[in-house]
Amino acid sequence: MASTKLKTAVQVNKELMVEAAIKAVKERGLSENAAALEFGVCRMTMRRRIENPNPEPHGGKTKFPQWAEDILASFLLNCSDMGVPLNRYHCVQLFSELATEIGITKTSFEDHKFFSRFLSRHKELSMRITHATNRKKDREWTTERCGEYIQKLQKLKDGGFRERPEQVWNLDETAFNTARMYDRVVARRGVKQIPSQFDGNEKECVTILPCGNAAGVQLKLLALYAGKVHVQSRLDDTFDMIYHAVNSSGYMDQILFANYIKKEVLPAITELLTVIFVDGHFSHVNNLLLVRYCQDFFKDTGKRVEIFCLPVGQTNHLQPFDVSAFGGIKKKWHSYVCSRNALAGGMKRPFEEAPKKQRRPTNKQLDLQSGAMVTAGEFVEVLVRNEAAKAAEAAAKKAKRNAPEPKTSKKTSNSVPKKKMKTA
Repeated sequence: MASTKLKTAVQVNKELMVEAAIKAVKERGLSENAAALEFGVCRMTMRRRIENPNPEPHGGKTKFPQWAEDILASFLLNCSDMGVPLNRYHCVQLFSELATEIGITKTSFEDHKFFSRFLSRHKELSMRITHATNRKKDREWTTERCGEYIQKLQKLKDGGFRERPEQVWNLDETAFNTARMYDRVVARRGVKQIPSQFDGNEKECVTILPCGNAAGVQLKLLALYAGKVHVQSRLDDTFDMIYHAVNSSGYMDQILFANYIKKEVLPAITELLTVIFVDGHFSHVNNLLLVRYCQDFFKDTGKRVEIFCLPVGQTNHLQPFDVSAFGGIKKKWHSYVCSRNALAGGMKRPFEEAPKKQRRPTNKQLDLQSGAMVTAGEFVEVLVRNEAAKAAEAAAKKAKRNAPEPKTSKKTSNSVPKKKMKTA
């Protein structure tokens, strides 16, 4: 990228003299020495400029290639234009993810020099102070916002993305709390706080991510749990129709969302032009890994995928899953949470024998890499493979321990025969 910094008169004069000397060599036939003496320029500088008319700036190479830096700059500009600008911390995460994807290792982006030099190389970017806006006003459904939304939909229609139902895909996630923290109970009048115990953590939740298209095709949904390992009991009776994933919070992140799109949605796409409708969640909008997967999918198959973000604050009216599916499911889940502690056959009468606590069956766990998703069948396959590897390793150790020791000949100091003493 050419520098836009203003030059002094001396610098401009030197550049003009070099250009005049090169012109004299090419048109008048002067030698390089004669042209350098006539115009007062360095002969080596003139020779290098003749060999390379467009020299690149001197210095070490950048960590990213030029095409990667252009993608990063365009992505940061689009995020800013959409109203989700990234700060320095998010940019460092973005750089690290891209470096991992293209195979750049043993490098760090936490140094402030790299960030400042990246901004200096891209003049359209700069550090700015955000302007606080009212979230309530941003979520208002005005005539202007409605017109913009209809205009974007018409643009998709004109581009050929909404010709057939198979081209339109939709996915959305929702969270289910595993513990009921609030309830209406009978207590002493006048007491402000009523303590109540519950199982688990108040921050535990299960995130469900379904996906389907307008033709009625429903893909495997993703169930995201809070934790560190994959538990087999969570996949019981799922019949390989659900992907299981875990992370520290139980809420959707960029890696899991991009991996789900790559593993489940992209292989199911049959049209050359496809649009996927999502909401404005951070993991959907600020996801460079997802952009990379879509680009690779286009290079490999020639199928173009566009991610369309629904207007902020209007997903309860425009998102089909929120309108028709999630409401009834959450109502049934709430009823289940309320009644799951009730005993079978009704409540016990007072002074009767208390129910005995049943021992839970042994549960098996797998510790997979971050962003991994498994079904019930894949879980069993990985578990059997790991157990077979452990059994083989244990058998090899046992065989080595029970193997007889090889016999070795012991060398002694008396093994060499002594010469007989001569007697008189």
